[in-house]
Amino acid sequence: MAVGIPLGPYRLVRRLATGGMAEIFLARQEGPEGFARELVVKRILPHLAADPEFTRMFRDEAKLAAHLSHPNAVHVYDFGAVSDDDGVTLYLAMELVRGVDLRALVGRAAEEARGVGRPWAIPNHHAAKLA
Repeated sequence: MAVGIPLGPYRLVRRLATGGMAEIFLARQEGPEGFARELVVKRILPHLAADPEFTRMFRDEAKLAAHLSHPNAVHVYDFGAVSDDDGVTLYLAMELVRGVDLRALVGRAAEEARGVGRPWAIPNHHAAKLA
């Protein structure tokens, strides 16, 4: 039995984050002969899906992201739209990169730095590697 909310050829398994224009989901793509892979799907927020300005920005982001090719940038697999009774939902399917959430890492480092009286959160050599 398939788990998750269907969106085009993907199943949204779990929400990872929400931003000002879209939400990010851990998703699954399944195919014949047991083919399956996990990926990330970015979906425009439902209340913005009918706003032409936000849909234009989302489409522009998808076009730009599709042209990026760098080892430190996630790979974009797909851009699409799904129509239902509520309108059209735009989505962007991307590579899943497992690792530490940068926001959480910086937050933890800042707390630790305050605890020991350091004026900076992340040591310079670590900050350079992140950048």
